[in-house]
Amino acid sequence: MAFVDYSTAYPSVHRDQLSSILLYNGIVGHMWHYLRARIDNIRLRVLHPNIQEHQTVDILRGLLEGSHLSPTLFGIFVADLIHELQTEFPHAVIILHLVPDTKEQCKFGLVVYCT
Repeated sequence: MAFVDYSTAYPSVHRDQLSSILLYNGIVGHMWHYLRARIDNIRLRVLHPNIQEHQTVDILRGLLEGSHLSPTLFGIFVADLIHELQTEFPHAVIILHLVPDTKEQCKFGLVVYCT
């Protein structure tokens, strides 16, 4: 049995792996380059008295939280993970569930039962 905690789902997505998954599933050309640019070039501004207003911070991993694109890209990433688990453990029962954490947030969970 394996439990995978997705409470930090978006920040834990490996961008290069996601790009490979998109290519493997036929997302190529302009669309692939557009998506790659969207997930590779994430910069945030931190509001702090000791940090100048124009300074930004590069986010080097994961998907941008709050983006309308992130749930879809995360779904593609998880679908590939489930496919890999089914290939590796063909007799396993795989359950993806959503557990409410607060009114605004939910935790994702993936449970794998191997026989």
